[in-house]
Amino acid sequence: MSFYERGTWNAMELTVRNLGRGAAATAVFFAMLFAAFSLWTLIPLGWVYIASKLSHSQFPSIGPYMVVIVGIIATVLVDGWLIGRLNDLYIRVTGSNRLVQTRPGWLRSLRDTGPVHNSVTVVEAVMMSSVMPSVNSTRASPAARRQVCSHRSRSAITPRRLPGFPTSVRPPSRATSIGRG
Repeated sequence: MSFYERGTWNAMELTVRNLGRGAAATAVFFAMLFAAFSLWTLIPLGWVYIASKLSHSQFPSIGPYMVVIVGIIATVLVDGWLIGRLNDLYIRVTGSNRLVQTRPGWLRSLRDTGPVHNSVTVVEAVMMSSVMPSVNSTRASPAARRQVCSHRSRSAITPRRLPGFPTSVRPPSRATSIGRG
């Protein structure tokens, strides 16, 4: 085998190894993302479902509620431990816990060769991406806010809707009270 063939073979081996690491890092990242989303969705809903199957009536005693509380707390702790272990695995696969913003070669300068200090860690990115949809889902939509505000303004203006005000008595209209004096 010549020198050039050996160099080509080593380059191909490094490329395959880097592709394998990239695929493994992507799989670990998506596993962390699934675990983080399950904190807000699967774990609470799963324990509520389990408690609903344990309860025999529509008005359960304290037992199913305690099952939900203890189960959610224990499962969240296990899930947090799992996210930490997946982060350790990601560090072993990639050699870093940072999500580095890559820049194309023609945009790099000589100063870009140093480590990036202000990049986001993988755990931060995963937790932010799981928390932001849950925060946004709890906010009311603009249409719902307009409907609530318009309902409030109508009920404040119309005296017939005030509590304790008789509905048979109507305030005098403006035209009759202004014309007579």
